Amino acid sequence: PGTDIRFDASHTTAVADQELQPGFTYRVDSRVLLPDYRQLNHRFDYSGAQYQQDLELPGDLPPEIGALARAIVRRADAHTPLEKALAVQQYLTDPIVFQYDASVPGGAGDDALKDFLFATHRGFCQQFASSMAVLLRSLGIPARIAVGFTPGVYNSGAGAYEVTTQNAHTWVEVEFPGFGWVPFEPTPTRANPVTDHIVVSKPVNQPLPPGCDQEHAVRGGCGDTGGSGTAGGGTGGPNGHKDPFPSEPKNLGGGGGPALTGPITVPGAPTSPGQPVSWRVILGGALLAIVLLALVLFPFVKILVRRFRVIRARGSRQRALAEFRLFEVRAGDLGLGRGPGETPWEYRSRLGQEVRFSDGHLDRLVKVASSAAYSPHAIADADAEGAGRDGRVAIRDVRRSAGMTRRFTGLWRPQI
Repeated sequence: PGTDIRFDASHTTAVADQELQPGFTYRVDSRVLLPDYRQLNHRFDYSGAQYQQDLELPGDLPPEIGALARAIVRRADAHTPLEKALAVQQYLTDPIVFQYDASVPGGAGDDALKDFLFATHRGFCQQFASSMAVLLRSLGIPARIAVGFTPGVYNSGAGAYEVTTQNAHTWVEVEFPGFGWVPFEPTPTRANPVTDHIVVSKPVNQPLPPGCDQEHAVRGGCGDTGGSGTAGGGTGGPNGHKDPFPSEPKNLGGGGGPALTGPITVPGAPTSPGQPVSWRVILGGALLAIVLLALVLFPFVKILVRRFRVIRARGSRQRALAEFRLFEVRAGDLGLGRGPGETPWEYRSRLGQEVRFSDGHLDRLVKVASSAAYSPHAIADADAEGAGRDGRVAIRDVRRSAGMTRRFTGLWRPQI
């Protein structure tokens, strides 16, 4: 007492205006409509505002998906919403094209949908139902996904059905004005008595809604809650013309021949699945990119560090030693570096046996460097500047004698 129940016709749901208390009882009288093929096979006008929510699609939906939907109905020669829904259902349940596989991981987004429709062709109810709903919406047919459970297994001992999470299921519903939401089953290995009944067009003796005669039931005009839900061209239609669409199920193969089966190729669609990228692959790629970047930058880093060492040298003595050190590491890149404990003149003598130097440049560089290292006397600024010029000429002589291979590999020798 005192509790109002609101019926949401769009979702066929009864909603109480307040929390129900234990012991509350209620009674519902409902009429189950089981329309047949003849009653549903008409052109319905879905331009009304009440249908728009169930026609929405993402703005970035891949065009290949819409192209596939049009190709399916074109191959089936389907014209009415019912024929198109049955054509899409038949395509998704074609064992030549799709396989039921409960081990396939669930996915989301356009990429997962494209992979299923064009590449993997394997999935369970989630993939099949979402694909059919999107394909129908792309054809301008209101469709939605329903989630529930199959009946389960009857337990005679308990006198009840046992329903577990293994019975969870997803299917598709299509709205037919005057008849409401009609379920379709696009998942292979799953049966749907409603769709089976429509396909075989068994005669139905059912009561009609109050105030509805047989003519309006056939046209799909009964129970329409406003908007333009009238089927154009139906028997007894507004123009009185005979319904141009068959009242019996036709062969969806088109042309009166055998039904066409097999995959449909859409230009631009992927032919292999886009596999998720493993974090190991991402990490490996990042490390490889870092290594490659280091290889490219390392020669430039060596040049900058060596030049900076010379620039920051203060006083003639330090500048002369820095110029000699610069010559050492450059020659070391070519495999002709100064050995441990080797004096500058010993180093000069060994290099002279392997390299033909220009007249006097290396001798003057070594003389200035030895004086800077061992002599107590000051080094003139002119001698320090001359050491730099002599060092540049001497290293050119070393490179000339080393050849291109040693010069190239020397760029990445790890000495600075």
